[in-house]
Amino acid sequence: MKNRGWMLVMVVMLLLAACAPAPLMSMSAEDEMADQAAPEMDAAPEKADDELDPVILTEENDGDTIRMKVGQELHIYLGGNPTTGYMWASSGLDSKMLGLAEEPEYTAASDAIGAGGEFDFFFRMKAPGETVVMLEYMRSFEKGVEPIRTFSVTLVIEE
Repeated sequence: MKNRGWMLVMVVMLLLAACAPAPLMSMSAEDEMADQAAPEMDAAPEKADDELDPVILTEENDGDTIRMKVGQELHIYLGGNPTTGYMWASSGLDSKMLGLAEEPEYTAASDAIGAGGEFDFFFRMKAPGETVVMLEYMRSFEKGVEPIRTFSVTLVIEE
């Protein structure tokens, strides 16, 4: 019975010790410990050309002039509905200055039949200079008919 009493006292003391608050330390000591634990990160390293953030445009950017860098990607997202026969198509791109980074994609807004969605175009800047990206929303089978919508941006591409 005596052993049980001591065991109970020991368990209580261990529990109290485990619940005790952490020792106080000054802010400078905390900072010093954090500096020792964390690697040095004075400044973020510059991104290489292939790590440049893409520029993302929507219909709101129609008519804008955009500055970009060689190697940087341009993503253009335009609403549309191919079930109506209308598609976005480029109207002559300067292939020396920019090219398709990926094939254009279409994503429906829902699973409903006939639902509209978004056309996504992905370009990569290839050479410095100035060029215009012109996209037209039209039916390819309608000859001699003006597009019902257009989208264009001027790109100023720098090294």
